[in-house]
Amino acid sequence: AEAQADETIMHDRIYVAPGGLHMTVREGVARKGATIALDRSPPIWGVRPSADPLFRSVAACFGAATVGVVLTGMGRDGAEGMRLIRDAGGLAVVQDRSSSTIFGMPHAAFQLAGADHVAPLSEVAEAIVSCLAQLEAQPPRGM
Repeated sequence: AEAQADETIMHDRIYVAPGGLHMTVREGVARKGATIALDRSPPIWGVRPSADPLFRSVAACFGAATVGVVLTGMGRDGAEGMRLIRDAGGLAVVQDRSSSTIFGMPHAAFQLAGADHVAPLSEVAEAIVSCLAQLEAQPPRGM
């Protein structure tokens, strides 16, 4: 669904940033789960929405329970955010060169952060499922 400001993030749902707005997540307060924040701050890497603010906030909010995905695109948006996700213990999926229309973003993300899976577009969903299974099999932190 297209994300709405202050919407509580739900399991098994995909949120898409509305055009012209950066999307981030905020930690929940007062029994409310994590929520979506939208803003019109300046473009990053010449684009808004940008993946980097979202990835940065997701890494901070969900840490090792995060799977970042970077698909075809021009430039390096998402690379720094993917590095933060990986530094937090999360997993990364990037689209491969052969199936990318423009390999700039996946290449930059891979160069800076590495990846747990490099997959053609037709196998990205399978790679995400594999990452989620890996995260589910990991013991909770502190154990």
